[in-house]
Parts: sequence; C-alpha cells; structure tokens
Amino acid sequence: MTKKDTQIYHIVSALLDRLEEIDARYYSSDLVAEADDLLKELETGAMHAEEFTALKTTIDYLWRDEKKHFFESEKADRTNHIFSSLKILNDWLKLQTF
Repeated sequence: MTKKDTQIYHIVSALLDRLEEIDARYYSSDLVAEADDLLKELETGAMHAEEFTALKTTIDYLWRDEKKHFFESEKADRTNHIFSSLKILNDWLKLQTF
C-alpha cells in the first residue's frame, strides 16, 4: 500500500467512524450538530481530490437506502435522521472546488 493509499484509507476510516457514531445516536437531537461539527472539521483542513472522492463515494453509497428510509419514516422521526446529515454534507461538497 502506498503512502497515498494509506492516507486515503485513514480518511475514509475516520469518516466511517464518524458516520457510525452518528448512526449510534440515530434519534438523538445532536445529529444535526454532529454534521455541522464534521463540516467545520472539513473546512479547517485542506481537502484534496482524493479525500473529496472518498467522502462523495461514501455519501453516494448510503444515499439511496437512507433517503428511502427517511421518506418511509414518520415525520416526527425525520428530524434527526442520518439522511439529513448526508444531505448537508452532499450540499456542501457541491459547493467545493478543487
């Protein structure tokens, strides 16, 4: 594994760890705050094309299932749904230029 591959692996692992933490607090009122914290962390570091691709790939992988579950959920359960965080991250990524 090259140094770049190792870096990408660690970035994706860290992102997946954060997503697992968010998923563990699925119905927590802190869910949107967690997404905001992640965005702030991403903004403070220089995101490279590889990191962008890794994050976008992860979002794309989760998007369809979480979106379906979001719209199948009762409106009261949608407030802190993981799909809200995916949407925030996806919208933010669309604004980024590299």
